[in-house]
Amino acid sequence: MNTLEHLKKYPIIAILRRLTQENCLKAVQALYEGGVRSVEITADSEDIVSTIGEIKKRYPSMKVGAGTVLSIDMAEQLLNCHVDFMLSPVVNKEVIQKVVLNDCIMIPGAFTPTEMLEAYEAGAQVIKVFPAHLLGSKFIKDLSGPLPFIPCAPTGGIDSSNILEYLEAGAYCLGVSSAFPVNGKTIGDLEYQEIVKKALEITMIVNEFQKR
Repeated sequence: MNTLEHLKKYPIIAILRRLTQENCLKAVQALYEGGVRSVEITADSEDIVSTIGEIKKRYPSMKVGAGTVLSIDMAEQLLNCHVDFMLSPVVNKEVIQKVVLNDCIMIPGAFTPTEMLEAYEAGAQVIKVFPAHLLGSKFIKDLSGPLPFIPCAPTGGIDSSNILEYLEAGAYCLGVSSAFPVNGKTIGDLEYQEIVKKALEITMIVNEFQKR
């Protein structure tokens, strides 16, 4: 299964931000236990290259992405650790083309239909609609009229209360951050169990939707 097929089958991309390597690996273990199979490690995380390599070694069935990729230099560094996909909060055509030409999935962030089309035409395979909570699921549904060929990944403010409406609106996959009690924290036993609980809750919604 290639990365695009994987993200369609396992559409929840759990976003891990500003964690030590130890806590990042604990969070990934909890997410995996909860059924999540796609994770994003942001570039401001500790030892991101070695962390990504360790996750890929421990969890070969997961797809691991690098987030907040803003420059060519950063993209080159991450390509060397064989990351499965990269994300950015903005549209940078040079970065998009660099990543795509190296057979890696690029998911840039866009806020308007114009930005989305520009990113897609530059080679991006999926577009992160960000911040999604300012636009809402109806925006995603409305996009399917004029731009049905652009796969969207709403990100920002996504949790168990609105995941279903975004899936029903046609989201290809979704970036999920605040729903998991993770970012910037130490992952102790209580946090670990809460991550597992939230992951199970969210993946159950996805599974029920996919059975329709």
